[in-house]
Amino acid sequence: MNFQTRFVGNLRNKLASALLDAREKHPEANAFGTYWEKINGIYVSAGCSPILTPNILPTEGLNNALDTWLGDVAKPAGWFIGIYSGAVTPASNWTAANFASNATEITSQVEGYSEATRPQWVKAAAAAGGVIDNIGDEAAFTIVCTTTINVNGVGMLSSNARGGTGGKLASAARYASTRVLANGDNYEVGYRTTFTSS
Repeated sequence: MNFQTRFVGNLRNKLASALLDAREKHPEANAFGTYWEKINGIYVSAGCSPILTPNILPTEGLNNALDTWLGDVAKPAGWFIGIYSGAVTPASNWTAANFASNATEITSQVEGYSEATRPQWVKAAAAAGGVIDNIGDEAAFTIVCTTTINVNGVGMLSSNARGGTGGKLASAARYASTRVLANGDNYEVGYRTTFTSS
């Protein structure tokens, strides 16, 4: 078993542990999400443990989940990852309409990333335990900049338009420390969300 395989196994174990920890701290909460990252193929970590960043599920995202699951609203065609540079913590009243301005979303193809749109969150089928994620198929950004760019957080939106104000905001998070990325870096973002019945 190579190091990368062991590290993915460690990531899965840490995600499961984070869920248990969240349920202990917030027994009333039945939905929980977390992000992780890779830079140039290497998981962002502290020692041998991947760094996990818990998210906020804004009101807009929760309402959309209910509307599409139990209501009559068609679900979005896809979900996409946006990264931001603002030193700001997401709030429950954030929406897709104000995400780019509130967070200072990184949208430049000169001092940002080269992809034409926000990269897609390509999820696997939901698994036992009520989890869905994109482990092994993280959303990828090819960093383009003169020297470096700072990334302070991330969001998941139903519109792929960089800086767009349409669609819905499902999730957002601020990192505990700034990620400083250099020109040519391959920056990848993973996300898992979990629903539990108790």
